[in-house]
Amino acid sequence: MRRCASLLILLFATHTTVLASSQTQFRSVGQAELSLMFWSIYTSELFTHNGQYQRGQRPLKFTINYNIDVKAADLIEKTHEEWDKQSLKHPNKEQWTSSLTNIWPNLKEGDQLSLLITENNTSIFYLNSQEIGQIEDPDFGQFFIDIWLSEKTSRPELRRSLIGKK
Repeated sequence: MRRCASLLILLFATHTTVLASSQTQFRSVGQAELSLMFWSIYTSELFTHNGQYQRGQRPLKFTINYNIDVKAADLIEKTHEEWDKQSLKHPNKEQWTSSLTNIWPNLKEGDQLSLLITENNTSIFYLNSQEIGQIEDPDFGQFFIDIWLSEKTSRPELRRSLIGKK
């Protein structure tokens, strides 16, 4: 029993160290805030290893800090709306939606939702720094991050701030 507990502690400590060291390697590219009328909906920040953004660059981390409560179903609906506004089409969109439905929880004010797109294009979601799920389809990450970073985004002012071109 003691050996099992020691092994668990070692595994947890190793996982924590790897996660922490990978996060410290990122440098901020830019930050943005989405506000509607008087309300701040969220603040977001884009990170890369060199602090500069180039489409397709990996790894990449994107964080959103929510200033309001948001239902997961509303996030998924808004994701589809943004893809539709940009005329983004992909044969796996419905499969991705199903995955997001299983991954994303309802969010509370103060929650941070993060996306890490790895070097092999796996998309890993975190809620408050805890992994909550992955999408391994290599096309998903860019497709998703294009909501904010594509030149066709519905919010070009956020894009400029996020990519450091205020």
